[in-house]
Amino acid sequence: MQFGTVNGRFVLVTTPPDGRRALDVATASGGSLPSDAVGALARWDDVVAWSATADWSQAVPVTPEQLGPPVPAPRQVFAIALNYRPTPPRPASRPRTNCRTGTTSATFVGR
Repeated sequence: MQFGTVNGRFVLVTTPPDGRRALDVATASGGSLPSDAVGALARWDDVVAWSATADWSQAVPVTPEQLGPPVPAPRQVFAIALNYRPTPPRPASRPRTNCRTGTTSATFVGR
């Protein structure tokens, strides 16, 4: 099952041979399910159970440009960055200098 948002409303999306269609969950469920994505995902088991018997006659054609993010305001975001350049080796003219002040150790890098 695919889902997303159209005009900020949670929709289920299908791609039959005649084109992509979106079904507004809140409208098609008669208001028993929420229209916002976060609320609908919090009740995911209810959405899945309802979708098994949903009336897709109310689905409307939708283009990829009309589809919004599946979760407009995620609670958490995880990312992995792999585009950092490796750090070049430090030239001998700029050595690292270690020093100790009291009981605290610090590292200074010359510029």
